[in-house]
Amino acid sequence: MRSIVVLWGCMLGVAIAQAQDNTKPLRIGIHAGWTMSRISGDTFDGKARFIGGVHASFPLAGNWYLQPEVNFQQAGGKYKTDAFAIGDILYRDAELNMNYMNVPVLLKYRFYSIDLDVFAGPQAGFKLIASVVLPKYWTAA
Repeated sequence: MRSIVVLWGCMLGVAIAQAQDNTKPLRIGIHAGWTMSRISGDTFDGKARFIGGVHASFPLAGNWYLQPEVNFQQAGGKYKTDAFAIGDILYRDAELNMNYMNVPVLLKYRFYSIDLDVFAGPQAGFKLIASVVLPKYWTAA
């Protein structure tokens, strides 16, 4: 929790410092897409899931910007064997679903001549929910 407060304090400090330079505007945007997540191991297949969020781009100096983001990301996988047992119950077609909130703070360099942005920076991730879906089951004989 302390790191989140420090992160927001840093973003506020950059926003206040940016207010002194009116030549470059603050830019705010949204983004959405899909991601392919894969759980390591031979028994899981990957799943295509949603990712989306909001970002703000604070001009620093020249072509340099600070871009904090808040992203919602879904991840997971499908169990790909015919059946597996937990106790006396056999399961098949299991799915693992996970939702994350990711907060990257990116340093961005903008190449205006070729319309290209290059990003680098740390990211904090918070697991919101994780669930296993077991739609088909039967009792072992």
